[in-house]
Amino acid sequence: MLVPNNMNDKLYNRLNQLREEYKKGEAMMSNLDLQREELKESMLRIAGAIEVLEEFANSTPSNTETQQQPQPRLVDASDTENLNTGGSN
Repeated sequence: MLVPNNMNDKLYNRLNQLREEYKKGEAMMSNLDLQREELKESMLRIAGAIEVLEEFANSTPSNTETQQQPQPRLVDASDTENLNTGGSN
């Protein structure tokens, strides 16, 4: 069966378009695979950090139990005088 040249040209043009689209799809798939691997590695690092911090948090007493907040110190008139003169008399 003979196909007219005009039809033949259209078929080859479409075939070339589809091949280009397929190549683009392969490139996108490859890029997505790379991004997936990078994300997987990041998530593994994050999971490891979470595990370490959870173990650390469970093995130490809470900060509120071990550390007392410093109490403000009352300042009298002689202290303010030392502050103003740089502490020298």
